[in-house]
Amino acid sequence: MLSSRSRLRRALLGAAAVTTAMALTVACSSEDEPEPTPTEAAPTIAATAATAEPTPAAPTEPNAVGVTATDFAFTLNGTFAAGSNLITLTNNGQQTHHGQLIALSEGKTAADLAALIAAGEETLPEWAVYAGGPSAVDPGQSTTLAAELEAGAYVLLCFIPDIADGVPHVAKGMVTSFEVAAEPVNTVALPAGTVQVAGGDYLFEAPETVPAGEAVVAFTNDGEEAHEMAVVRLNDGATVEDYLGAITAETPTGPPPGVFVGGVQGIVPGATQSWVVDLEAGSYGLLCFFANAEGVPHFALGMVGQLTVE
Repeated sequence: MLSSRSRLRRALLGAAAVTTAMALTVACSSEDEPEPTPTEAAPTIAATAATAEPTPAAPTEPNAVGVTATDFAFTLNGTFAAGSNLITLTNNGQQTHHGQLIALSEGKTAADLAALIAAGEETLPEWAVYAGGPSAVDPGQSTTLAAELEAGAYVLLCFIPDIADGVPHVAKGMVTSFEVAAEPVNTVALPAGTVQVAGGDYLFEAPETVPAGEAVVAFTNDGEEAHEMAVVRLNDGATVEDYLGAITAETPTGPPPGVFVGGVQGIVPGATQSWVVDLEAGSYGLLCFFANAEGVPHFALGMVGQLTVE
């Protein structure tokens, strides 16, 4: 979870160390084919049509991609598509992990981003944009995110610090990059939001109660800064304030009273992504761990919320 600008800087510097250079594709030209001789029959239209590749059938569901998180790596199962995606993050590690997507402008790489931060920049440049992703899940948990992605280059990383030494997971190799092709575009509609949550500077606007069962929690960033919606399933009787007190205590007295179960990673103002979940009855905390320009975490400025599922 991004708790300060210096953490962003350390994380992206780590990304540079583990990001490999993109390969270049070299186009080769060939000599002109000789004219057919009388004994060489030129292909007919009918023959060409007979050997043409069949047109792929249009998708009937959003594109599905699996992401497995371990300590400290991502494994992708499937290919991200332009348009509608359902992204499922499964945490097979021993620590909490999330999957923050960052979209890069054409020609830019994670190494470019890290070099810029190393030069003194402490905020993302215009050509690197927070693009959401599945939020934090504790070991053994999984979460699904519904998101529209544009074609281009992306980096997927985990900013969460190691519980042992405080080093962001990305600096330990928890980063990967991929390309989203311009074609084909998946135009199947994503699941419509059944619960609406808005994030502002610095608050959550959410219903107090939500029915148990299958839900699509649509998170919209109505603020002027990047925000996330990390969701914690609170222990019985615990409040989100109890959880914050536990994770910010200088001397922890035990594990915090709840587990991370997903949500939506950082998105830019005006963007919306959805957490697809089967909600169990109980209390849930909403938190934003992003920091403002002074390095103060948004949760410390009041960006916390709590809802009851019944």
